[in-house]
Amino acid sequence: MTLPIEKSIHEEVMKEIKGSIKNSKQKIESYNSNLLTSQVQLINELQRLLEALEIVSNLPVVELSAERAQQIQRIVSKVGQIKYILNQVEHRIGRIKRFLAAKPS
Repeated sequence: MTLPIEKSIHEEVMKEIKGSIKNSKQKIESYNSNLLTSQVQLINELQRLLEALEIVSNLPVVELSAERAQQIQRIVSKVGQIKYILNQVEHRIGRIKRFLAAKPS
């Protein structure tokens, strides 16, 4: 058994429901669009990774002697130290520039 409902209330409720359905459809469409964009970006990234993998897999592989491996490791370590020092120098230069810019003439 259903209870009778006033026509204006019925119309208002139906209007709200239809508005909610329309809003939900728009949200779903937006979500689907964003999902598609994300999927395309993911596919592009995977394609780049596959290309990189192909390049790396085609590189010649050589075995290094322990001595040569240590030499390379020392060089890599020195490069890391140099990069760290350069970063500190750039930071200090930036501080000096800011100081000079803030200094009243």
